[in-house]
Amino acid sequence: MAFTRIFTERHYCPLCFPHLVALQEAYPLIQAAGAELLLVTSTDLAQSQVVLEELGLTMPFLSDPSCQVFQQYHTGQALGAPLPAQFVLDRYGRIRFWHRFSFLQPNAEPTRLLYALSSLPLKEAIA
Repeated sequence: MAFTRIFTERHYCPLCFPHLVALQEAYPLIQAAGAELLLVTSTDLAQSQVVLEELGLTMPFLSDPSCQVFQQYHTGQALGAPLPAQFVLDRYGRIRFWHRFSFLQPNAEPTRLLYALSSLPLKEAIA
């Protein structure tokens, strides 16, 4: 799961935008590892769809404008906006890897997520 902040088209979170592009590039590798990547956005459904189309993102997504899922995963917030975070879950829904926003490393790079996937027993990984 990748939690991301998207505000409006052409006005992205400067930390999340390059991460979204990197996740899209790594998406085939994530799928090849037998996993799926769910993108959780903080904008409404219509706006999220515009942004996903604009950036050519193909992974499934969940629009969470009320940030309930963000809160359930304790991603944190700053100035009223949810913070980005990434989680790798096994097939039973157990968190096997997590990365929450920090100023030193705002997002876990796709290579870290792929490494976390490779450390799971075969057929237990979902992202």
